[in-house]
Amino acid sequence: MKNKLLLILLLAVLSSNSNVLFSQDYPVYKGRIIDHTTKESIIGAAIYSDSLKIGTVTNENGEFIIKFPKKTTVSIRHLSYQPVNFVLEKTDGNTIEMIPAVVNLQDVTVTTSKNYALQLVKNANNNAAEDSGKNIFSKGFYQKVAKFGKDNTVIHEFFFDAAWNSYGIKKWNITQARYAKKDTSAKLFEFTNISTLISYYLIGDISHLDIMPNSLNDIGKYYKFTISSFLNINTDEEIAIVNCKPIHKVKNKVFFNGNLYIKTNTYKLVKIQGSINDIIPFQFFSHFRNPDLNIDVVFKDEPAGIILDHANIIFSMDFWDSPFKKNRVTEDIKILLYNYGLKPISGLKDVYVKNDTKLLKTIQYDPEFWKNNEVVKRTPIEKNVIETFEKKKYFGNYFDKK
Repeated sequence: MKNKLLLILLLAVLSSNSNVLFSQDYPVYKGRIIDHTTKESIIGAAIYSDSLKIGTVTNENGEFIIKFPKKTTVSIRHLSYQPVNFVLEKTDGNTIEMIPAVVNLQDVTVTTSKNYALQLVKNANNNAAEDSGKNIFSKGFYQKVAKFGKDNTVIHEFFFDAAWNSYGIKKWNITQARYAKKDTSAKLFEFTNISTLISYYLIGDISHLDIMPNSLNDIGKYYKFTISSFLNINTDEEIAIVNCKPIHKVKNKVFFNGNLYIKTNTYKLVKIQGSINDIIPFQFFSHFRNPDLNIDVVFKDEPAGIILDHANIIFSMDFWDSPFKKNRVTEDIKILLYNYGLKPISGLKDVYVKNDTKLLKTIQYDPEFWKNNEVVKRTPIEKNVIETFEKKKYFGNYFDKK
């Protein structure tokens, strides 16, 4: 049974072998992805090599960094843009333009009906259920940056191996980790059950999301589904953007307000984007008020089923030191998966709280590893924060810094 209270508390204050890919002596490639028309940066574009099964995503400035063999052809994709294939020849200064995908907003009475939107959601769930017995193995990267007011207080990063299916992560193992915490954040509490986060919110089976009713037969009673638009209409890659709005709330149940992106020909769920505002357990904590949770989760369609590609989760709330003083606490969490495959990975552990704690205790901080393994391009602000934390020797093992 899902422990909703533990999950929400986790989201509030989330907290051998080197990674084979990033220890390779490949050239480091850097670049920027921009909109062809506006020349603005594209956030969250995926840069991926289908042959090598490795990739990264762009940061908030549209920038990327990755290690590849020379002249690797990469595919660049973003749901709002047409895919691009690009050969990386220069190690720096690569500027790649993407053309916006065709968005169809016309009102088609049959296909945009309420019943069609609801049926798409149910079909997507049934599709994921069929894939639930198929495990996909991958490597991944996790990063959390926490702020107390305007002050950066916590950085937690690690690499991991995992076994997944459409119900979420099944087994995993942390291979490298580092953690830094300033004294100003000591007044806040943290949980180490990180795998629970990945298992409950970053999955492709809609009915197993903690934001949905226990039975999809009742889903139409609690949510209103409408088609807001289509991407790539009348093609094999056509995607319906299904708006999901709660109409009937249930006690002790969190609800989602946002969009589900579903392929109309295969019923694959490819993206979840929206917010969760009514996080009920926080009403029992007088120090925490006005919690907001925003999720942007993108899935990759693999032969064995859909699997998390990358995700960005931002949780924020008001923390009251006294009746007259408050600070906004924000946690910005990024997760990236790569090296997908069907070949089992050894050394994986079952997913539950005690195992997460054991894994984090065993990982020793390796400064040299982190100097040479930048997975997602740092923004100037992130780079400055990390350099400051390193100078002040904040980094170490999670439990050494508690």
